[in-house]
Amino acid sequence: MEDDEDFDSFSEQERRQRRKEKRPAQDLDDELEAELEEDLRRRRIHAQRERQAAADGSSSTRHVQDDEDDDDEGSNQPGFRPETVQAIFKGVWTDPGIKAQKDAMELSAEFLRLFTIEALHRTAAYQREQEDEDLKDEETLIELDSLEAITPQLLMDF
Repeated sequence: MEDDEDFDSFSEQERRQRRKEKRPAQDLDDELEAELEEDLRRRRIHAQRERQAAADGSSSTRHVQDDEDDDDEGSNQPGFRPETVQAIFKGVWTDPGIKAQKDAMELSAEFLRLFTIEALHRTAAYQREQEDEDLKDEETLIELDSLEAITPQLLMDF
């Protein structure tokens, strides 16, 4: 492993030096806020494009795709940034000396992306089962109650 250093025990002096080098929490908050603003900007652009497509007569409905389509590596594929996942993990880690490798954060971000996609697929299927026969062919709006209903089994499967 190239980054075995992340998991080695450090002397007390090295730990103090690393703590001094860490950025304050405010910097992390500013970074997360900037990421959220960028995400909001992208969503607005996406919504504007969908409205324009609807005005042009195109279908703006996004259908649930097969699992094979979810595996495609696309640059426009939504997901979680590894930096964001690491910031979330650091918020719950109790030992300040815990380190994580970049590959581990990328893998965790991909796992969260797949988990989210599976949750959406299962929730949409559950909601379609609960709807009236007349409404089954229309768009499915995912509701919180449906997401809560599928969550226990989803967690057990993952």
